[in-house]
Amino acid sequence: MLGRMLLTLSFLTMLLSCSNQTENFSGDEYGKVTTISSKGIENVENFKMFIQEIKEGINSSIRIIKITKEGDPVYHDLVYKEEKIFYKYDNTEDREGNKLVLETVCSGITNSKDIKNDNVTYYLDGCADNRLTGFKITLDSE
Repeated sequence: MLGRMLLTLSFLTMLLSCSNQTENFSGDEYGKVTTISSKGIENVENFKMFIQEIKEGINSSIRIIKITKEGDPVYHDLVYKEEKIFYKYDNTEDREGNKLVLETVCSGITNSKDIKNDNVTYYLDGCADNRLTGFKITLDSE
């Protein structure tokens, strides 16, 4: 009986101590979705709202779905919380991809303006996992 209680207590302790950044991606919190495909960007206003909420220090989240040339989705989930951006990359539905789900924490999102092409590119900055530094989204300037 004592052994069973200790085993249960050990299991619960392990569960609680293993909570990490993954908890930032649970649930259906992606009310804002932006889709990028060869046809262009759909719901770009959702991404702009996400950027504005970050500037105002408001917790926010967005799912960006990039459609491959074969038509498969690659998910980029961004959660702004506690002055950090939690980023999750998921290409498990990409038939040509390597079926990865990767997560990291980044210090922010920055942009660079291209005056010649009249656009702005946003990218993640200060990410803990350098495998995930390739995220970017380019929008036409207004």
